[in-house]
Amino acid sequence: MSRNPAGKEEAMNAIRELFEQAAKAWPKKDMANNYVALARQVAKRNNLRIPSHLKRQFCKGCGSFLKQGSNVTVRTQDKAVIYKCHECGKLYRIPFIKELKARKRKV
Repeated sequence: MSRNPAGKEEAMNAIRELFEQAAKAWPKKDMANNYVALARQVAKRNNLRIPSHLKRQFCKGCGSFLKQGSNVTVRTQDKAVIYKCHECGKLYRIPFIKELKARKRKV
């Protein structure tokens, strides 16, 4: 466990870089999935949270890198965005919390 703030920043940069490498290596699914697994290990070792915009790029069920139009379907419903992984079939619902709060304030 790294208590050094510089070490945590280096780990976060490594996580971002690994996700970038996964996106570049996308046609080779196995390599992209390996980069995601490494990024998750780095986050776990350093007790870091993966940023939300990166969390949506991998499946929590099977650990595969998600590329829209290839192995994930993204839909919008009344109050949420729904991601469906084609590898394992897992669904993720992400509610429009900020938008719902803004609507309530206006009314």
